[in-house]
Amino acid sequence: VTEITSEAVTSETVAPKHTNDIVIGLDISGSMSGKPMEAMKDAAVEFCKYTLKNDPNARIAVVPFDHNSTVGVSLTNDEAALTNYITSLDDGGSTNFTGAFDTIMLELQTGTGERKSVVFMADGLPNNGVTDYSTEMKEKYAGKSYGSYDLGALKVDNEKVKPNANVYTVGFFDSLSGSQKDRAVALMKDLASDPVQYYDADIDTLKES
Repeated sequence: VTEITSEAVTSETVAPKHTNDIVIGLDISGSMSGKPMEAMKDAAVEFCKYTLKNDPNARIAVVPFDHNSTVGVSLTNDEAALTNYITSLDDGGSTNFTGAFDTIMLELQTGTGERKSVVFMADGLPNNGVTDYSTEMKEKYAGKSYGSYDLGALKVDNEKVKPNANVYTVGFFDSLSGSQKDRAVALMKDLASDPVQYYDADIDTLKES
């Protein structure tokens, strides 16, 4: 009886280790409508396929967000479930980066991965969520035309996400140009753990990360 009980406790309490837990944040707000949305879904599907093929021990979760965010698919290595969910997504609503980050981190905390990563796909222009326009943040990002939603997203990212996960960002800027695009690209670079971990909607480059 003692041996059986010991084995049961061990099997139930020792969770299996995984190479990498990855959460993909997908911007499904209205500003992503059209070509950016389709490109993002294609990139996310291809990323899942490539990652699971090359690292079968990895697990991937999907967090879509607009003004709200949710865990659409919990951490899994079920490629079909990931693909079916991603391709079913529709756009609409405003863009809340800070809410997305909170949901992403809650999901990552459920994982047992030896490494934790975030792949954040968006058009880089939040207009909802936590705001910040403190002297500290303005000085930290002096010379950049960030608004209060941008700085709020950076603060949450710097304090909650980057210390606990390796952050990659992917920008989809088909509808942006000029200073607006420059701001979006700069923000996505600053949200990444390192500026070189920002990618401009190029899935072939993303695969190499």
